[in-house]
Amino acid sequence: MNFNRFMTFIFLTALLISCSKNETMTVVEKDGVKHYQNRNVPSNPALKLITGNKITIAGNSEDSLKSFQASTDIEIDDEGNFYIFDPRTQKIFKYDPEGNFLLSFCGRGTGPGETDGAQDIAIVGDSVTVCSPGAARGSVFDKDGKFAYHQAIAMPGLYYGANDTGIGDNEILGFNPILNATEDDVFIGNELVIKNKKYEKQLVLHTIPATLHPSDIEGAKIIFMPFTHYGDDVYFAPNFPENYSIHIKNRKGDMKGIISKYAARIEYNPEEKKHYEESSRFFWNGQRLIPDCKLKSVMNGIYADKYGHLLVWVSQKRKEGIKHNPSLDIFKNGEFMNTVVLKEIEIVESHTPTDMTFGFKKDKLIIYNINENIFSIYDYHYEGMEKDK
Repeated sequence: MNFNRFMTFIFLTALLISCSKNETMTVVEKDGVKHYQNRNVPSNPALKLITGNKITIAGNSEDSLKSFQASTDIEIDDEGNFYIFDPRTQKIFKYDPEGNFLLSFCGRGTGPGETDGAQDIAIVGDSVTVCSPGAARGSVFDKDGKFAYHQAIAMPGLYYGANDTGIGDNEILGFNPILNATEDDVFIGNELVIKNKKYEKQLVLHTIPATLHPSDIEGAKIIFMPFTHYGDDVYFAPNFPENYSIHIKNRKGDMKGIISKYAARIEYNPEEKKHYEESSRFFWNGQRLIPDCKLKSVMNGIYADKYGHLLVWVSQKRKEGIKHNPSLDIFKNGEFMNTVVLKEIEIVESHTPTDMTFGFKKDKLIIYNINENIFSIYDYHYEGMEKDK
């Protein structure tokens, strides 16, 4: 090999090594499904999430017709109005986009326009739906609170909280719990489904077989798999306690892609472990279950922002303290952009929140202080976001 060829070889080799080191993601297509394999290196380290205008909606006033006592769900309609569900009174409270009270409707009972044991609402087109699994019934109202009808639903009493979300004029994305009862015991599983507002199952997106025992808290975490949606895309995280892997399907059930990033499970620090054990809200056969919490889940939730980017709330190693600012991995087109920190909230890293919750809905970041019963609702934008590729 002459000198010029040798130098060319060295230059090309160095260039290839350099590209490999700078590469943050590889995309491999298998059977028409794109696998976005990310390194723990952000492609846009300048990216920042910036919150703006804030409105506050507080409960606990003396007027029960205008004020919620607690909340398990908040939804936003296309006009920007907020709907807050109170499980204690079974009422829905509607507020305008500035947070001003408009009206309340629904209520506890078994008659027309009443619900019992509901935890969740969904905005479905021009309707507000309420699921009461214990009563095996769904209820439908218009957005002005006028009762339309009750609908019998085939759903076991086991239900996993505020999960249903409207994704069209007549479609709801949410869970359908499944049971397998034997002579000696019962086992639980879950389906992520699309159903209509009569709660009739239209499409199963993912199934977790009913092989998990309800007393196995750590093993049964999988049934609470995080999910979200944007447009026609549904994102969900099967095996989320162990694996950093998010599947993407369209609303016809076709698999489009899998986003992955390396993440090792992290040990709870002593304060976090004690808090998790003491605040357990898991019960089975009338007894409170104490979790054997050794390792955190790799992720605690997934969200889609108003721009269509995927946000993943990831667990972090904390030296001390129970509450911390949440860390969010931001993905654009399957690529890991950066990790940002929500400075507006301190929270326990757990998929079973005990004092505060947060989420992204429509064009808002919503933080709920459970103890103080107050919603803080923010506008937000990014600084340093490059144009979509």
